[in-house]
Parts: sequence; structure tokens; C-alpha cells
Amino acid sequence: MPKVFRRQKSVLVSSSSTSNNGTGTAERPGKRSSSTSSSTVVFGVPLSTVQIRCGQPLPAGIVHLMRQLRKCGVAAHGIFRRAGGRARVAALKSRLDANPDEADFANCQPYDLADVVKLYLRELPECLITQRLSPTLMDIFTYVKSEDARLLAMQASMLLLPDENREVLQALLYFLNDFADCAETSQMGASNLAVCLAPSLFYFPHEAATGVGIGGRDAVSPRRLRRA
Repeated sequence: MPKVFRRQKSVLVSSSSTSNNGTGTAERPGKRSSSTSSSTVVFGVPLSTVQIRCGQPLPAGIVHLMRQLRKCGVAAHGIFRRAGGRARVAALKSRLDANPDEADFANCQPYDLADVVKLYLRELPECLITQRLSPTLMDIFTYVKSEDARLLAMQASMLLLPDENREVLQALLYFLNDFADCAETSQMGASNLAVCLAPSLFYFPHEAATGVGIGGRDAVSPRRLRRA
């Protein structure tokens, strides 16, 4: 069986890979709540909409932010676990919604940038690991005991993802691998990163029922709750 994830040029792997073909300039639907319905153009927008309007599944501003985080935050202690400043994170979100092509994050703290990445993923209308795929992966880990068979089943299950989700997931895994490589300094190995990112990536049925995520946080956007 051919591997689902082949190393190829990604919107996040190469600093020169972002297209300038109208990236993120048009207004988008996809609202997190009625209070932001007329203003948000980055957060809460389906990846398929971003792909159609930008030619890539991630807004340019999010790509630039993640590159800056990779540059300044891979060795930051507790990155993705330690919280950034709430007001600064909210200001960064507003900047990106006001300017989807925002590229200047040099003066931002890595913990703020990491929180924005999680916030962007959490506010997607459909989880990156979709409602259809999440229970399939849980069943694979529960019932497939052989490690080799589990890997093959996981690779095959990725075909259930929409193309945009699969491309973003691949880029995100390459991105997070750089952080895991610095685990001796940051204390954020693969398992710790998984704990911190999973609530932003997966559909958890108990969250849809209660609206409360892992650790008691509100990890589900209102739009996801309405769909559940």
C-alpha cells in the first residue's frame, strides 16, 4: 500500500512556497458567532473556501505566523502548553481578520503565536480530523493491536479526509515535528504536543454533548456545537 503522506512541497515547508495569486484578499463567509459574522475573514472559515479563494488551504497570514513560530519558538519551554497573553492573542486574531495577508510577527511572543495556531484550528467549522474520521481513528487505536497493522489502518483512514484537510494535516505534522526535535530543551515531545493539540484537531463526542473540552476548557466552537 502506498503511503498516504509523501514528503512534498507544502505551504509551510518552504518559505517561498506561498502563492501571491490573490491570497486571502477576498472576504469569506464562515462565522464563529453572530457577533463576528460581518468581520471575520480568517477564523471560522472552511478550508475548502480558503482553497477556492486563495489557491491553498491555509490563509497567508496563518502561514506567515507559523513560519515565525517555527523560527523563534521551537525551543521555547512548554510551547503549546504554556498560555500566551489573552489580550495579545485576541489582538493578533483581530489583526489577522483585518489583514489576512499579515506577515509581520517578528515582535510577537512565541506563546502568543502558539495560542493563535490552536485557536485557528479550534475555530474551524469542521475539525481538521473530521467528525467522520475521529471515531474511526479511536476505533483503530482501541481494537487494532498490532503496531504495523495500526499504522497501515491509520494511513488508509487518511483517505477519508477532504483533500484540503489532508494537506493541512500533513503540513501541521511536519511543522510540529520540528518542535518535537527540540524536546530536550522545550520539554515538549511528541506525546506532550499531542495532548496540547488534540482538543483543537479532533471531534470528541463528549465535547459536543457538554461544550467543554479536555481539562474543562471550552474547546468546541459554537458552530461545531450546532452541527453536532
